[in-house]
Amino acid sequence: MLGRASDIVHLRPPMARVPQKQPELLARQEVTHLFACCSHPVYRTVLQTIYAAGLRISEARTARG
Repeated sequence: MLGRASDIVHLRPPMARVPQKQPELLARQEVTHLFACCSHPVYRTVLQTIYAAGLRISEARTARG
């Protein structure tokens, strides 16, 4: 039975991992400036909550509660 195609074990080498992109971090001054740009207190509170929870834009946009 040697030499048959069914006897050959197909081995695949492990694939290299693709490095994940690190999120861009804002400096403390940039975050403070971002919050200061929101003049309406409700919008500022929503923005601060989204930032504190670490939500992505898409997660914050689709959040229902």
